[in-house]
Amino acid sequence: MQCSITSATSTLDSAPTARTARSAASGGARCRGFVKGWAAEAAAGILDAADARNYCLNAGGDVITRGEPEAGRAWRVGIRHPDLADKLATVLETRDLAVATSGAYERGAHIIDPHTGHKPDGVLSFTVVGPKLSAADAYATAAYAMGRNGINWIAGLAGYAGCMITAERRRVWTPEFARYAATF
Repeated sequence: MQCSITSATSTLDSAPTARTARSAASGGARCRGFVKGWAAEAAAGILDAADARNYCLNAGGDVITRGEPEAGRAWRVGIRHPDLADKLATVLETRDLAVATSGAYERGAHIIDPHTGHKPDGVLSFTVVGPKLSAADAYATAAYAMGRNGINWIAGLAGYAGCMITAERRRVWTPEFARYAATF
């Protein structure tokens, strides 16, 4: 699949070429991550249309939950620790929500602060919870690119909540995020 994004300065194609790699490194954009969330939402739509009411769909770490795994119990979604691949930073309990995390620990410094042209300062990862995966994913990426200021931005978005893991390995979250945090 290919897609293109046109900006005031360049046109980018999702096919990996030297040109798009240079453009992305210098502040360009690619849509692969957004397409993953969109495809996961499409898959969830197929499940919904088939009258599936209780499921957890994991698309490479982006998660959509519907209903409950059993009556009275929420889905538990683990958020990977950005430094320790075999550890969890937090666990969420969700029903009928989407969860997306952005950071540099899987793919390297692929998200940059457009104001500096460098990786975001002071943040290791950013998780967003909300009703739509495509929006949660886009918001997590944007908040991560904002660095420490991303948490305040997310707090102002109706229906979405966020958790930032700082460079000091501290969890900082919006007031709404606390309602999803589970004991683990």
